[in-house]
Amino acid sequence: MKQIITRFFLVSIFLLTIETVFGHLSTENNEIHSKYPSYSILVNGDSIENFNQETKIYRINLPYNTSKLPQISLTNSTNNLDIKVINALNLSGTEKERTAKIIIKSKENSISDSYTFIYRVLPKLDLFLLIGQSNMAGRGTMTFLYLDTLSNVFLLTPNSGMEKACNPLNKYSNIRKDIKIQQVGPGYGFSKKLVSVTGANIGLIVNARGGTSIDSWEKGNSNHYYEKTLSRMKSALKWGSLKAILWHQGEGDSKHPETYMKKLADLVQNLRTDLNSSNVLFVAGEIAYWRNNGNGSTAFNEMINTISTYIPNSTNVSAQGLTPLIDFSDPHFDAKSQLILGERYADKVLESCYSESFRNQSVNK
Repeated sequence: MKQIITRFFLVSIFLLTIETVFGHLSTENNEIHSKYPSYSILVNGDSIENFNQETKIYRINLPYNTSKLPQISLTNSTNNLDIKVINALNLSGTEKERTAKIIIKSKENSISDSYTFIYRVLPKLDLFLLIGQSNMAGRGTMTFLYLDTLSNVFLLTPNSGMEKACNPLNKYSNIRKDIKIQQVGPGYGFSKKLVSVTGANIGLIVNARGGTSIDSWEKGNSNHYYEKTLSRMKSALKWGSLKAILWHQGEGDSKHPETYMKKLADLVQNLRTDLNSSNVLFVAGEIAYWRNNGNGSTAFNEMINTISTYIPNSTNVSAQGLTPLIDFSDPHFDAKSQLILGERYADKVLESCYSESFRNQSVNK
């Protein structure tokens, strides 16, 4: 019994010692960092996406027309910091030549941080604006099949940068719902097919929100979906030129197809005017055919099929043969159907925006 008590006492002393040591180290570490100035690093005046002081290497994409070496600065430039910038040699050379560094030292604590920036000037991108409600945002279940990084496809970030695109493509929408419900949408299949046929470098501006009506997208509406989307699209234009607008919305408006087209035509006209793209292609998608035992979408889809009569340089894509996410009471497409829907959007863009040789390739695939 005495041995058990002795062992218990020794173990308690050991654990108390460990806790004291680690507690001291943790406190010491916190004290050091509390004295060390907090800062953010800017490249050409823009904050680095997801910057934190622990991450030391950043790959930064630059717009196609960038010719000057980027300027690196800090948001906190107090006298407490010594700053040394080592600029890249040029923007078109090897990775080493395209690499810059900034070394930051704290005078009080003699602590230094070094950050590396590897620049890449992107080619001019073909830009596509993807807007609408939940099916455009993406509700298809995101399995490992859809987690790849897309080749030649870039996604507009919150700070108006471009990063390699991967699902969920609606994650940076400034009007979206919770990130947990953003999954596979048509942008995935659309961009994969477009790149596979044309080899183009494309940029996606995905700005959708589930549950929205056509009225909520009206310019001047109190929720400002239109204005927030317009702002993101305008910020993307430094990366390339707008080739098409892809639209998928209507589940909430399907009971009143007779008033929808006028509202949609006004939306398209406003976007074209405000983006200075008077004839940019507009592609609208049909909604699920199975709704209300096959009768809930018929009138709406028949109306969408007449879009080219009312809106110049517009077309539509079919939702025939697609399948639901959960069951036939669900208006959302499953991931496989989202892939097909996206490819149908790509076919329409290939027909209207790319040369005949690319159109022929699309037909032969």
